[in-house]
Amino acid sequence: MSNTTPRAIDRFVGIVGEIGATLDAIRNAADDHFDVDPDNVNWANVGDVQRTLDALKEVLAVIRGENS
Repeated sequence: MSNTTPRAIDRFVGIVGEIGATLDAIRNAADDHFDVDPDNVNWANVGDVQRTLDALKEVLAVIRGENS
């Protein structure tokens, strides 16, 4: 017997789908150097990608059940 209600599983599956689409968009952006010309990278761009990496690491810690 399952403790999952139909509404919860529907929402869970929907969110997982949104996560997949978001990850695809992030991968596409990363493949395109976040729309930054590599010849024109500046420290603001470095800060932006560092914040992105930090946020992704925080998300991964949540998924793994790690305390941050």
